Amino acid sequence: MNTFARRAITCSAVALGACVVTTTLPLLVTIALAIDGARWIASRRPWMATRLTLFLFVFLLSECVGLSALALAWLFAGAGPHRRERLLRMTWRVQCEWVALLLATVRRLFGLSLDVDGLDATVPGPILVFARHCSIIDTLLPTVLLSRARGYLLRFVLKRELRWDPCIDVAGSRLPNAFVGRDGADSATEIAAVRALASDLGPSDGVLLYPEGTRFTSEKRRRILERLQSRDAAAHARAQSLRHLLPLRLGGATALLDGSDADVVFLAHTGLEGFASVGALFRQGLARGTLRVRAWRVARSEIPTERSAREAWLHAEWQRLDDTIEAMERGRPS
Repeated sequence: MNTFARRAITCSAVALGACVVTTTLPLLVTIALAIDGARWIASRRPWMATRLTLFLFVFLLSECVGLSALALAWLFAGAGPHRRERLLRMTWRVQCEWVALLLATVRRLFGLSLDVDGLDATVPGPILVFARHCSIIDTLLPTVLLSRARGYLLRFVLKRELRWDPCIDVAGSRLPNAFVGRDGADSATEIAAVRALASDLGPSDGVLLYPEGTRFTSEKRRRILERLQSRDAAAHARAQSLRHLLPLRLGGATALLDGSDADVVFLAHTGLEGFASVGALFRQGLARGTLRVRAWRVARSEIPTERSAREAWLHAEWQRLDDTIEAMERGRPS
């Protein structure tokens, strides 16, 4: 499907959804309250249906506001040789504020406090950021903590399916990002696109990659272990030692390291595991927790240049990330 047709569908769907939810919000909240009340009486579960209904309302409105802001940015970027630069900066600002609104809404609705440590060491840039991915919410963290709070114009490696979110589609296409498929059908082309993201990075630039390639779940971990058990004993042993992460995919991480001399930041977090999906959140009823974020930086001079040694270093740091998450969950210093 071409870009125009896709955006016609997604923008129309968002606008229609926002109108329907806004006009029926009192009814939707009443139904949600009744569901939550019954669940509370039966099993003392937190009031998730009401929270999710309110989040849907904010999300759809934020999509409409975000798309309007992106349209205004396009109109007011002006003309001349610096139009592209102005448009990028304005789009980046819209993206930061849009994502910050969504994360603030999640924190307020679900009572999440925030405990952050180590991110001051992420400046100055350029940096390559390798982050954990276990939730539909954790993709908001880098934009809020690195872009908005520390001024980074992050370049993202994003799954292609995210183009069906119109704000991400429009803003993500303007900014220097790479939308890639997760099936590996065109891996050579996509690896080249990822490597290109790391070129010409300045002191306010960075590239964000989720090296697992997909969101962690226990079921995905089980399937990977089963597949590796009969194919690659060493890879199976590495994967089995990871409790909170899937094995990293070397292609994207190696491409970024090949394409830049930037330092590497590893980003760990806990507190969002129950947000793996809307269904999981509704069933488990998570609320009033602490979102903990930890980061550390590795200077490029400490990273091996020889390929096999670099891959071994990546695996070791990925294990360190897993150990850090384990320590955070157990309440030990990380």
